[in-house]
Amino acid sequence: MNGRRRERRFRLSPAWDASLVTLQDVVPERADGDEVWVLGQTAVPQGMHLTLDVGNGVHFDVRVLESEFVLVDGAARHRLRLRVLNPEAADQPGGLPGVQPTNDRFGAWKRRRKVV
Repeated sequence: MNGRRRERRFRLSPAWDASLVTLQDVVPERADGDEVWVLGQTAVPQGMHLTLDVGNGVHFDVRVLESEFVLVDGAARHRLRLRVLNPEAADQPGGLPGVQPTNDRFGAWKRRRKVV
């Protein structure tokens, strides 16, 4: 029983930095200049920075300008208006490469959150 109450019973580990990446499938509606409109299943706050991944290694850094609730074929969706932050991506001839309206899955936005 020597020093039982005065001794440490556990030791905290040092903190470490990490981030969590979440994905959400989206379907495009249109692209115009440096803006892209997509439909997703989740609301996203205005001003949030995301990465829009359109497949084949093509991705854009974007910021959410608008997010509105809409009904599409009886299903609840959220229309996001995104501004592309990569100037080199928006300057391609014909608008944003790889961004074409379709009824299939288009890609995904990625949200990176710091883990504390």
